[in-house]
Amino acid sequence: MGGPKVGSNGRGQRSLGAFSRVTTDMQRSAAFLSLSAPAIRLLLWALWKQYHAATNRTGEIGNPRFRITNAEAAKELNMGSSTFSRAKEDLAEKGFLAWAVRGGLKGCNGVASEFTLVNEWREWQPQTQQKRPPPRRKATPLTREKNR
Repeated sequence: MGGPKVGSNGRGQRSLGAFSRVTTDMQRSAAFLSLSAPAIRLLLWALWKQYHAATNRTGEIGNPRFRITNAEAAKELNMGSSTFSRAKEDLAEKGFLAWAVRGGLKGCNGVASEFTLVNEWREWQPQTQQKRPPPRRKATPLTREKNR
């Protein structure tokens, strides 16, 4: 009586959650490997949001837009606003995320930012570290010992 519901095809009708696709090319890219953990969490959420926007026809054809607010990041991803901002900047810098509309003004009458995912991560390369010259030593003044 209390068992799981079974559909006509013999499969269960339980919701197992959302599915986000991260391709092998993306996982092996230098850009993905250099992402922080919060940025990866945000990327997975953004992939799901973009899929949802495309399948529900709420975005543009071929390049759906989606919104992620600070409140949504706090509730769904357990991210504070500063971590969320750093994760967005990290994804944008490495070519995963682009702003379609920049939002602002927290609270009432604010406009939520709209984003779209881009494939610029394929060309991203880490900046090479330039060797810095060794730090200069401060000259120590010569002091004469007083004759006692």
